[in-house]
Amino acid sequence: MKKFFIKAYLSKDLPAYIEKKSTREKKPRDYFLDQENRKYPWKTATGKPSRDLLIAAKKRAAQYHKRKIYDKADRLLKRHFPEKDKK
Repeated sequence: MKKFFIKAYLSKDLPAYIEKKSTREKKPRDYFLDQENRKYPWKTATGKPSRDLLIAAKKRAAQYHKRKIYDKADRLLKRHFPEKDKK
């Protein structure tokens, strides 16, 4: 039930590589905010920055008290999507 909810909740634009560790290992390290552990993805499968992934990374980093990840996601969000970030 939980897996169904997660898949239904995620946008269709989110990359499939984030679901399995084996597929995350194939992507370059710069696709992830936590490059060493390949966690907190912020780029799509084609390598483009994703606003949705950056927002999700910020929320998840805040949940787990990962201040460095939160700040990095915030900086990248402001750099790549400045017009959408100002509300």
